[in-house]
Amino acid sequence: MRKTVRITDSQSLYLVTGLLQKNKITSSMKKITIELTDEQHAKMMAHLQKGTNLNVNNETFSGYSFNLKCVEGGISSWLEVEMNGTLDLGEVNWKIEPII
Repeated sequence: MRKTVRITDSQSLYLVTGLLQKNKITSSMKKITIELTDEQHAKMMAHLQKGTNLNVNNETFSGYSFNLKCVEGGISSWLEVEMNGTLDLGEVNWKIEPII
């Protein structure tokens, strides 16, 4: 079973053509949807929780990032999560579409 993860405001990422306007949706805005399996989602959440615990214990803030890696021509795509180290989640499906 695949789980769709949307990345918005604090939990979603809006990909905008030219301009990012926080909390304001324009006709030129797009959204990116990345599909994860339940296993990928569980691994990602565990990795982020581990990183958060490490930050709290060390009284630091590192943040985290999602890196969607793609091979030209749509041959393959995979997602990496970086937070106090890199977690390779493996192959994912994704799409960019208009915000309606």
